[in-house]
Amino acid sequence: MGIAILKKNNRKINIVVMDPVVFYRESMVQVLSKYFVERINVTDVVSSLSALMCLALRKGPADVYLMEAFGQNESYNNWGEFTHFMATYHPSVKCLLWSSKPTMFINKFNNFERGEAGWQIPKKIDISCFVSFLTRFFDGENFASYNSQFYIGPPMSNLTPSEIAIITGIIEGDSIKCLAKKFNVAYKTISTHKRNAMIKMRISSTAQLRSLFLDGHILRGDKERYLPIETSSNQPFML
Repeated sequence: MGIAILKKNNRKINIVVMDPVVFYRESMVQVLSKYFVERINVTDVVSSLSALMCLALRKGPADVYLMEAFGQNESYNNWGEFTHFMATYHPSVKCLLWSSKPTMFINKFNNFERGEAGWQIPKKIDISCFVSFLTRFFDGENFASYNSQFYIGPPMSNLTPSEIAIITGIIEGDSIKCLAKKFNVAYKTISTHKRNAMIKMRISSTAQLRSLFLDGHILRGDKERYLPIETSSNQPFML
């Protein structure tokens, strides 16, 4: 059932939150309860995408899911499985992704080929902007993404899931040794995935890789000129 229809029927919107989501030192549940107590019911709090899918099978879907890209011990592969599950079985559910991970990676695994596109909400968002966005969202307002321009980034459409997982880990500060332990594979395997991904992305060093995503910008040419990966790093935008 659409949010607009719920509004007409004066029924509270049922929302499931995936924790841990901390927003200005408060849990997302506390923030939602503070600003939207009259409009929503937080029906469940889970810790992983797999738990979200199990919950949907057991109790049926909520109206809205607000989740991280993936939970502990999960990866972008799980995000792909989740979006495929939602598109197949619950296409009318609205999904909000609380994440500042590179959108180009998220879109690589995004299977929302349906009418209800998901929204990504960057963690740097100002709380007033967040409340304003959710108010319009809960009102069922059809509004365009704040980010009306496409992101600019290095070529990576042909990266494999393994390469994306490794590159993402490196961007987030993990070492090759740490990633080898995390994924329970050989050090050489991680190094190979990293090298192959960097060749595809046309970069030659880890420093270059990390600079691509420093503060949401990529370096093009001289050190003085930066172009944004997203046009705004603190506004919601449609996936």
